Amino acid sequence: MYNASEIKPWGNFPDAMINKPYIQKQQLYNWGIENFSWKEWSVYMQHYYAMISQTDAAIGRVLNALKELGLSENTIVIFTSDHGDAAGSHGLMDKHYVMYDEEVHIPLIIKWPGVVKPNSRSEKFVINSLDLSATIPEMAGFRFMQSQGNSLVPLLKGENPASWRKYVFSNYNGQQCGLFVQRMIRNEKWKYIWNLTDTDELYDLKKDPWEMNNLISNNVYNEVLTVLRHDLYNDLKDRKDPMASNWAGEKQLLEGKKTVR
Repeated sequence: MYNASEIKPWGNFPDAMINKPYIQKQQLYNWGIENFSWKEWSVYMQHYYAMISQTDAAIGRVLNALKELGLSENTIVIFTSDHGDAAGSHGLMDKHYVMYDEEVHIPLIIKWPGVVKPNSRSEKFVINSLDLSATIPEMAGFRFMQSQGNSLVPLLKGENPASWRKYVFSNYNGQQCGLFVQRMIRNEKWKYIWNLTDTDELYDLKKDPWEMNNLISNNVYNEVLTVLRHDLYNDLKDRKDPMASNWAGEKQLLEGKKTVR
């Protein structure tokens, strides 16, 4: 379906991974892709695009079936994912040991007849795995009081809650090729990644949307880093995350006791 030669390299391919966590470059060797050129990646993407088209066609079959059965206007449809794929960004594949937007900024499309206006869009931060657990029960008419997430119903109705979260968070406890624990906090401009056993990461997403330049060792951003670390710590404590409940984690996040390369 797609011509590999017409697929152009991403703005973050290749990545020399200077001042990046060790595990990222190691993953190239774990996967055996350390010498991949864009020629190899374009073939990978050729198949990836075809799989997306296959998924799109399958979703179309479901929507058409709902319409044919007369259920389309009485059915809520939610399309999302658990993670993205690096797909050659930073020279990587799959999802492990990174918090780049290619992996963590995932789709969420909701069709709710009579409530969600077609083609409407919200820029609010959503944590899918948590927020959907609060949203779906409310859609069905009851509240799930145990959810740590926020119901998306106000956003779906076109409202603009003043108290909506200003950050989005992501956790990873990777065990594919060795334990590597990560915690991420992100707003519109900054992304901070706490890599508990390696160098941390700090990206200016406005100036560096491809996340190529890790600013963690630049003292100019110490104030920004301090705020992000404290706000991440507070979120982790609220969620009873064990990584923030030990003396080492507290020293790293609250006192900045973290080495840099």
